[in-house]
Amino acid sequence: MTSNTGLEIIRLTETFTFNPKEGIDNPVMVTIEDADSVSTPSPRLCVLKRDEGESYGFNLRVERGRQGHIVRNVVSGGVAGFSGLKDGDRLLEVNNCFVEDVPHPEVAGKIRLSGNQLCLLLLDGEGYEQAVSRGEDLQSLVSAHKGEGCRPPRLCHITRDPASGLGINFIPVEGEKGRFLCEPGSRRCSGKGWGV
Repeated sequence: MTSNTGLEIIRLTETFTFNPKEGIDNPVMVTIEDADSVSTPSPRLCVLKRDEGESYGFNLRVERGRQGHIVRNVVSGGVAGFSGLKDGDRLLEVNNCFVEDVPHPEVAGKIRLSGNQLCLLLLDGEGYEQAVSRGEDLQSLVSAHKGEGCRPPRLCHITRDPASGLGINFIPVEGEKGRFLCEPGSRRCSGKGWGV
């Protein structure tokens, strides 16, 4: 068929019928991911515990042309490998301190001075690249991961009295393995608690 303007009009003879029980079975139809459905990368916490004199078993680098502090050379079977670090991970926090904008020598120093336990908050390399390319604020990403009321545990320095000890009783909470109540008390403790 030809129109008045000289263009040829083609009529399609095939029709498409959608049957919800069979699903979409049309090779012409292409589904495109909705831009809103892109997931936000989720940081993960890795706690590394090592013995005295043992290495954590990874290197931290800054590479030319790439952003962030990059985990490299994770020793298979080492402390870092067992704790979940992977080659290419990007470091966001060291011991609850945001380090994305901290100079590399300072970050390495924080790791060296951490003692035998180290808490790292990381993003995998791909998630990091996605977040940066979308312009996401990494510190907001970290805050969202931790939640509103998340605060680090308090560190208390207690001096032991030679005669009376620390003056604390630790009482196990029934039905909750690994949880204890801590209350002031004498060195001698009655019941199921331990006085120190």
